[in-house]
Amino acid sequence: MRKESVISLFLIFLTAACVDRVFLDIPVPDNYAVVVDGMITDQPGPYKVELTKAFDIESKNSFKAYISARRVTISDNAGNSEDLTQISQGVYQTDPNGIQGVVGRVYKLRVEMLDGRVYESKPDSMAPPGPITSCGSSLVLTRSKQIQNCIQLVAEKHGARHPCPAVLIFWVKADWKK
Repeated sequence: MRKESVISLFLIFLTAACVDRVFLDIPVPDNYAVVVDGMITDQPGPYKVELTKAFDIESKNSFKAYISARRVTISDNAGNSEDLTQISQGVYQTDPNGIQGVVGRVYKLRVEMLDGRVYESKPDSMAPPGPITSCGSSLVLTRSKQIQNCIQLVAEKHGARHPCPAVLIFWVKADWKK
């Protein structure tokens, strides 16, 4: 019985030991993956599209690197099309009076990179918004020291100088139908 206890304790200490992270210096490939982030709505523009290099969050090079493209175009199934204007490195924008989303139309984004690669989204239709069925707010009191510390950090960042034992949560409930 004693031998089993010693083995159990040994296994517990062995599995609870500290682990050091190992960072390998892996070169960034020339043919990197591209992250395209943007949207179009039925509200007036301008709309923005951002192009960045994908990165491994575990690497030393974990930063958002904006990249330029030869052309970024938004088009719809009604024959409308607009080439976006580069407003800064990797950030493209439509004209304020340019293309605007219309419920029921199908939209597509095309990105032509400087190195010749072309990325094209799958055509996607703009669905009508669902009705808002309710909205409100809740005041949540918390005794959790961890949550209070987190809230206090956020409050201090925004200029508050008092303890925050409560959180005000706003919520909206909507029915999103396609």
